[in-house]
Amino acid sequence: MVIDHTNIAGGTSVYEVVYQIQLGRRQEMDNDRRGDVTLLINWLSVIHIELKTPKRSYLQAFNQIQKYITEQKFNGILSNIQMFVVTNGTDTKYVAADQHLREKFLSGWVDKDNNPVRNYLDFAKDVLSISAAHHMVADNSVLDSKQRHIILLRPYQVHAIEAVLKASSGDTPTSGYIWYTTGSGKTLTSYRVAHNLLTIPSLDKVIFLIDRKDLDNQTTQAFQSYANNDSIDVN
Repeated sequence: MVIDHTNIAGGTSVYEVVYQIQLGRRQEMDNDRRGDVTLLINWLSVIHIELKTPKRSYLQAFNQIQKYITEQKFNGILSNIQMFVVTNGTDTKYVAADQHLREKFLSGWVDKDNNPVRNYLDFAKDVLSISAAHHMVADNSVLDSKQRHIILLRPYQVHAIEAVLKASSGDTPTSGYIWYTTGSGKTLTSYRVAHNLLTIPSLDKVIFLIDRKDLDNQTTQAFQSYANNDSIDVN
């Protein structure tokens, strides 16, 4: 057991923040590189942050990470990073760690009332604090075995999933619904809803109802791809 997702913000979990970590050289001619900030859980690097001054664009931090990837700096133990964060202090974005980063996949954060959270300190409080960061890589990410990449949920998906779990796990569970538009990630959200509901001790099965056969095939394939590296079974 390297990371125990049942011990979030307590138990056996140990959290560290490392500054200016030296990224390994693959060849003698390689340039020395130092990452700005790396977050570790049980000594395993899971989130990497690149910083720029407010006079510069956060995209320069994004380009810096792309350069590190091209130079194969995130190897060895650093290959376990699941999330990149880039900020210039006044504008902050995050993206799932991938060998082929794309600018269009950068996502900002919003609070539960859909207000943008751009300041790096406010973002850190909402997303990178001990429990929030651990939940982000444990409960708000999916490993797609078919596409072979990590998917990090968008903030509206995170808030929806947390609301469902809260409404379902109290002494008096309540019903409700999530309303999404086309292309907003309903299948992915529903998978994480089902996954997180199964963390409630009294539940051992979640039933997913679909209103037509083509959606059945599409959803089943997606669920099985997500569950291939997960702890739940899809029938």
